[in-house]
Amino acid sequence: MPWTLWRAILIETVRLVLIATAVLVTVIAFAATIKPLADGKLNAAQAITFMLFAVPPMLSYALPFAAGFGATLAYHRFASENELTAMYAGGVAHRTVLVPALAVGAALAGMLAVLNEQVIPRFLKQMETLVTQDLADVMINSMAQGEAARLDGIEIYADSVVPRDPGLYEKAYLLSGVGFVQLDDTGEVEVFGTAKRAWVLVAQAEVLPESARAQLQGASRALAVHPEGAFAVMPQGWGLLDSWNFKAFPLPSAFDDDPKFLTWGELRALRAEPERMNFINNRRMSLARALAAGETMRVVRQRFRQTGAATFQYRGEGSIRIAASDLRMREDAWFLEPPPGSDRIEVEVRFPDGGQDTYLAEHGSLRPSGGSDDPDPAVARIEAGVVFYLDLETVEVKGRRGDEQPQIELRNLTARGDTLRELRDLSSAELLTRADQMIDRSPVIADGPIGTISDGLKGSLGRLGREITSKQHERVAFSIACLVMVLTGAVMALKLKEALPLVVYLWSFFPALGTVLVISGGQSVIYRQGAIGIPLIWSGVLGLAVYTFLTYRALSRH
Repeated sequence: MPWTLWRAILIETVRLVLIATAVLVTVIAFAATIKPLADGKLNAAQAITFMLFAVPPMLSYALPFAAGFGATLAYHRFASENELTAMYAGGVAHRTVLVPALAVGAALAGMLAVLNEQVIPRFLKQMETLVTQDLADVMINSMAQGEAARLDGIEIYADSVVPRDPGLYEKAYLLSGVGFVQLDDTGEVEVFGTAKRAWVLVAQAEVLPESARAQLQGASRALAVHPEGAFAVMPQGWGLLDSWNFKAFPLPSAFDDDPKFLTWGELRALRAEPERMNFINNRRMSLARALAAGETMRVVRQRFRQTGAATFQYRGEGSIRIAASDLRMREDAWFLEPPPGSDRIEVEVRFPDGGQDTYLAEHGSLRPSGGSDDPDPAVARIEAGVVFYLDLETVEVKGRRGDEQPQIELRNLTARGDTLRELRDLSSAELLTRADQMIDRSPVIADGPIGTISDGLKGSLGRLGREITSKQHERVAFSIACLVMVLTGAVMALKLKEALPLVVYLWSFFPALGTVLVISGGQSVIYRQGAIGIPLIWSGVLGLAVYTFLTYRALSRH
């Protein structure tokens, strides 16, 4: 066995691969650092740390090309110095000469597989942590520089920003001379107001008030803005803005919403438990709330049909009794039908303070609140169930002549038999099964919130499943491609021993580049369209392997 020959080629190949990898990965890591550094997301010290964290992730792309380049140079030098001729004279076959390249390629492929599955996801988390840091930091830095900070359609300006002792919170800042603007979906000003002081808090959700937790959609960490006596101008008038008492914004970690940060085992577990992703869990909770509202309204409808009335708890202590004959669902609300022999809906309200009013309305409807999206802090005080709004139109207050109002909205109604506590513990698949059963019983529900949210959850689950599949195939394909690229460089160097090294490498570089592009394109196709992209992602590796084999056959014949 030509151990001396193998050892010489192996040492030279490994040496050149290490040098090429070090140079290439440093350049790529530096390039990845430029943008966050230029955007001010990193200071000089953080930039160096970011570069170090970027080295393992960049190996995923740099290692295959560096390995191919190193193998090309090592074998070209071996061939151009007539050692290849001596080998042929000694009766050594081409495949024997390629054994060191095969060994190096296999070792690098295994190493890249471990990097892709265990190391790179963890370093990507460290990179993301350095760049994103905290949404509070971005806001505070903007306001400290005299600029307005924008967050989820809300712009906040402050004359001064002072850090304070956070206490139970992670961070706390006191703002003075606060002005804020809330924009609608079209970018138009919906609310603008001022406050003498406001607090910006970063904290775990469990230490925030209930009114803040209700707005977090299941996020475990939040940024909360707490103005003291916010005075605002709104379309319906002006005054103190109670709904801004604690304005909370979820701080979802990108790690909880992107499978690229997960190892192979975590991806496999995610397929069985997709609720680990925030965007899936949020839709699951929305469906649970919609199902609970639907099932509650089904019970309420039975009460209307059987007894002509239904009673709701009001603001946790009072009660509302509604006299109606039936409910008719249209869009996202249930419209009340007047009792037999009457053209008006009668609503008896018993307030928590013991007062009582009776309303007679020409039209009325019940609709579930927005849940965690609802700005009303009182929603959070009733954690166990769905909260409803009662909208009344053309309302007469019974016993008060001439006291008629065009519209009255009664908030924070709850009903007995609410199943939200039970439903929110079910998985996405179990909730979808319940939703399908409910739609089968009453097809009109398909056009309402349950059908819409159910379809959205199904779509999100499908996209997540496709993304998991695409990431798994992409990682394995890159590992196998690394092995093939090393063999391609070695074979091409032996075939084109008379050409310049750079020319030789270009003959292997462009096919390798095409392989990487096809793998990346196949990953995108899998994510968008499903399994149809799996043959595409592997066609790149197969194509490079065929190209290498044909080159080897041509070399063997001569």
